This record gives sequence, C-alpha cells and structure tokens, in this order.
Amino acid sequence: MSGIMDMITSQLDNDTLGQLAQQFGGDKNAMQNAVTAAIPAIVVAMKRNASRPDGAAALDRALEKHDGGVLDNLQDMVSGNMGGMMGEGQKILGHLFGAKKETVAVQLGKATGLGDKTNDLLAMLAPMVMGALGKAKRQSGMGIEDLQNMLGQETASLQKKVPQMSMMEKLLDSDGDGDVDMGDILSRGSSILGGFFKR
Repeated sequence: MSGIMDMITSQLDNDTLGQLAQQFGGDKNAMQNAVTAAIPAIVVAMKRNASRPDGAAALDRALEKHDGGVLDNLQDMVSGNMGGMMGEGQKILGHLFGAKKETVAVQLGKATGLGDKTNDLLAMLAPMVMGALGKAKRQSGMGIEDLQNMLGQETASLQKKVPQMSMMEKLLDSDGDGDVDMGDILSRGSSILGGFFKR
C-alpha cells in the first residue's frame, strides 16, 4: 500500500506544481520544496494527535467524509476554485495544530520563502492528506489502531529520509515560541523528498 506522501506527490506533476507556483508565488522548484515540507508537517501533527485514544477516535470518524476523491484530478481542482477546499483545510489545520497553527505557518513560510501564503498552501494540502488516509483506510479496512500504526510508520519513514523532521515534533510539543530552524529541514531534506514527485 502506498504511503500518504506517495499518494499525494504521485498526482503532483510538473504542470500542477507550475499552477500552484502561479497561485502561491515562486517557481516550480520552490513550490516542490514547500510541498515537501508542508505535507510531513501535517502528517507529524496528525500522528501526534492520533497517539491519544480520543484523538485517534476523532480522526477515524472524520475520515468517513474523506474517500480520496480529492486526489483523482488535482490539476483541474488546482486550476479551478479552491475556496471550498481551503475553507475545509483551515478547519482541519485548526484541529491538528491548535494554538500552534500560526507558528507552524510562520516557520514554514520563513523556510520556504512563501511567507504569508504558506497558511493557504497548508490549507490546500490538509484535505489531500485526509483524502489519502481515508483512501488507505477504505482500501485495507483499517481500524483505529491500524490508523495509528500507519501514521507512525509514515512519520518514521519520513524521518529516516529527513532526520530534521523531528524538529517539527519539538515545535508542536514546545511551550516556547517555536523558533526552530525549519530551513535546515529543507536544505538537508528537500533533495531527497523531491524524489517522491512524478516527472
């Protein structure tokens, strides 16, 4: 079974990345870097929330509304009106990041150069991550414990490729200002994670 990152990035070809770059600013390479940082950030937060029994149960219920259809035609969706999807994404981000939502967006914005557009990118990607997880749940009939295991495996896989991703967990767990070197995550890991993308 494909991982969450694979399911999403396999649909993000050069044309789609180019459309995203036009909407959010930057070039295709910069957008690829931003996506390869943003998706793991969402996955890490999802895994952290699902590590609690109540969080895992809430995720399992929420996935009933996400069948993976959002991944079927990303290019047409990206070129169209994404307002509804991004509105849903903002709600998902609120559940995942809580009070750290703005801090995460600011840190990723600094690292990727997207600035205040990063929050919109995260909001667009969050339903995709939910869709990928919902699709995996349906395909294999996963229960709550299976979901927890999959998120743990996905996070572990990403951290093997990019050990600096542990900084994101520290950011989410910290009580301080969350000023971590997200640039280090991109500079050391984006070339590896870039291999996920469809060419």
